[in-house]
Amino acid sequence: LVDVLAALAPWLVAGPFAYLTADRGVDIFGEPSIMTTPAGDWAVLAALAVQVVLWVANRWVLQGRTGRSVGKRVLGLRLADQRTGVVPGAGRTIGRELAHVLDWPGSLGFLWPLWDPLTQTFADKVSSTVVVRER
Repeated sequence: LVDVLAALAPWLVAGPFAYLTADRGVDIFGEPSIMTTPAGDWAVLAALAVQVVLWVANRWVLQGRTGRSVGKRVLGLRLADQRTGVVPGAGRTIGRELAHVLDWPGSLGFLWPLWDPLTQTFADKVSSTVVVRER
């Protein structure tokens, strides 16, 4: 959740900017309408680009090098190889992130750690990783 909130930060600027710079008027049916301006559209596009860069930097690069994303650092957690306990590296971290698609159907994969002995999601099982508490 902390990582998602960090990646959504650009929208705290772009959303209000796009809304405040929008043209207000009436559509062809006489109903009130709001149409974003090119400046608002560019702000939203820039926010999306910054969000992607923040996500990749945090979840792929930082976590791949240190085992800790911003959220894991805040909570005192670390991503580790299931067998050796070392940082799994960028490649496996990216693979784990992509494998989170398996966790989404019914959110079962995200709930799985509640009863799994190693508290792994499906993505952790696929990538042979565990999230451990830092000492």
